[in-house]
Amino acid sequence: MTTPPTMDETKEKVLQCLQRIKQVASRDIAKSIKIDKHLVDNAIDDLITEGKLIYVSYGGVTYVAIPGAVKSE
Repeated sequence: MTTPPTMDETKEKVLQCLQRIKQVASRDIAKSIKIDKHLVDNAIDDLITEGKLIYVSYGGVTYVAIPGAVKSE
């Protein structure tokens, strides 16, 4: 059994993923970096609190993005 990544490792992987993709749903980040969605959601919440990520919503679908990486409407 493998040890789950630390919160700092998860946050770093989330940020790296968003530097490549710009905006993405949290479930897709979890699949991309192969970390449990609950851990990814917790990391995203922390990153939003720290001001490193924002939520962006288009037509009822919510994505996560790095501030300034996408245009808000």
